[in-house]
Amino acid sequence: MTKRLFLLLLTLAVILSACGTFQVSIEQSPTPTIDQGKVATIVAATLAAYPTATTLPGSPSVLPHSLYYWKSVDGQTGLGQIFRLERNALMNTQVTNEPQGVASQFDVSPLKGQLAYNNGKQLILVDANGWNRQVVAVSSASQDYLAWPHWSPDGRALAYANNGIYFYSTETGTSTLVLANDAAHNYSPRDFSPDGSKLLLSVSDLVHTRLGIYNLAAKSLTLLQPSEPADIYFCCSPVSWSSDSNHLYISEKVTGAGCPNCLLPGLWRYNADGTGTALLPGVDAAGTLIQNKTAAPWLDADGNLMFLYSAPGTVSKTPFSLVHSAPDATTDRTFLRPETFSVVNALWAPDGTSLLIVQNDGTGTNDKPANLILVPVDPSRPVVTLLPDASKLDENSLRWGP
Repeated sequence: MTKRLFLLLLTLAVILSACGTFQVSIEQSPTPTIDQGKVATIVAATLAAYPTATTLPGSPSVLPHSLYYWKSVDGQTGLGQIFRLERNALMNTQVTNEPQGVASQFDVSPLKGQLAYNNGKQLILVDANGWNRQVVAVSSASQDYLAWPHWSPDGRALAYANNGIYFYSTETGTSTLVLANDAAHNYSPRDFSPDGSKLLLSVSDLVHTRLGIYNLAAKSLTLLQPSEPADIYFCCSPVSWSSDSNHLYISEKVTGAGCPNCLLPGLWRYNADGTGTALLPGVDAAGTLIQNKTAAPWLDADGNLMFLYSAPGTVSKTPFSLVHSAPDATTDRTFLRPETFSVVNALWAPDGTSLLIVQNDGTGTNDKPANLILVPVDPSRPVVTLLPDASKLDENSLRWGP
């Protein structure tokens, strides 16, 4: 009986071996020793690497898109790099790593998330993850820097300043001069219209800066004419295109603070032909200053105007309210949320359902950024703190990813 059992087992082993069955050997591993002090240090360092957000960790829908921004990484030299905050509002990644730093003027392609930035003398493209670095332009002999890159809405062209306005084509890999600087004017791009047919420009006469609209098909430039009875110009003012590309809304919340000879406080609407209307004027008929302070105008496809507003007569640092109105900024004006905000700068989500606000909540000095928050238009949704410390962030650098 024993011999038969032995032969049976031997035969079974041969069959299994022929079928390719592998023998598995299990070893007993020793129990690891855990250094609780090291674990606590690692956990604390990991948590410190992420910004605090008033939402459930790992939620994929805190932000409508990934968010790119410029931040100083060296307090002594002021050098900075571009960072990306993921949609979960937790993962914060440094995308660029230029030894000489990156200028805070950059843009993100709506097509593939490709970043365009300059480090003074070079215009550089990288993929959304910072890889595939390409130098696509160098500074001209008469100007030692490139600046103000802006992608077209379809992501096929990149406008930038280099002793004039150039368009770089992603299809051909070449740049074309569109509008050259002259003895009296310097030009730099500000923003494409939503349909890509027009480019908003800053036009500097070496003393003042104004805004102009360049029509790509007609190859013509139209300067926006001030609509106030005063010698005012646009330079620091936030600008927003209407969704049909036929109008511009221009807002200003302060008068001349760090930006002399700029727009007075108020809200303006300009047609694409350059003619404008003072919706909330900066001065009255007698030329007396009116403190109509506004920020972040947004006109949706249905003609609803939303913007941040601080009523006349308030002090300079009085918080702003998020309001909704008809396109004239006055009719049916209502408050959208009960909170008020101390606004340094703001950026709307592409779908208009929420607003990013860089604010000075009282802890920042000299109107410098203190924190970055996301404010949903829907008052039933909470305000989310994205970056509790935005002191090293450039408030003008916020850009949405695709």
